[in-house]
Amino acid sequence: MTGTDRANLMASLTVRFGKVEVVEEREVALADGTRGWELTVRHRPFTSGADADDGGGAGQGDAEEAAALLADAEAAAERLRADAAAEAAQVRERAGVEASHVRVASES
Repeated sequence: MTGTDRANLMASLTVRFGKVEVVEEREVALADGTRGWELTVRHRPFTSGADADDGGGAGQGDAEEAAALLADAEAAAERLRADAAAEAAQVRERAGVEASHVRVASES
């Protein structure tokens, strides 16, 4: 999976697949020319440790654990989205200031 925000990628992968382990990661140039991340992960489904060890089926505890993990991942993703929005606003503001300096310099 690729994207510009590594933390958001991890949150998205966790929400989709459960517990994930990064197998490989690297910084890449995305199709639009921006820098981003490519993550290769191994995932384990939402199961309790006992079920994973003995091959038993999913039980009520597993569903509750999965729901709790999903809620945590969604909350983390929302915090990341809010942080990204705040950072984007700062970048837009800096870009506007820099653009005004360029206009002033070109008018001189």
